[in-house]
Amino acid sequence: MRYVNHIDTARVARELGRPVNTEDVLSADYASLPRAVSAETAWWYSEVTSAVAEGPGQLTVRSGVVELLGRHVVLLDLDRYVSSREDIDEEMLVRLSDDVFAVFLCAAGPALQEWMRSK
Repeated sequence: MRYVNHIDTARVARELGRPVNTEDVLSADYASLPRAVSAETAWWYSEVTSAVAEGPGQLTVRSGVVELLGRHVVLLDLDRYVSSREDIDEEMLVRLSDDVFAVFLCAAGPALQEWMRSK
């Protein structure tokens, strides 16, 4: 199960009618940088892969601020997977989807949530 999103903060700001920064779009748990670094000009990328607390398989979370077509965009890339085909049935697909959605809800900052509600 894979979720990938390149979030255009300029578009979110324009459509909300106010400035937004990276921390407004990606929650602080996913957008933490050293204090000396300017979040508005930094390009950064983080990747974590781990076994999941319940059930088989792993979860990989990639997040950061990256360049896409010359613009700063927020990256949120979530992979939830099992390595054995025998483990995949309809119930497992629902669990994989639920796990990805739960991480997304934790990662989505307040401005992104507000913007999504307006769509």
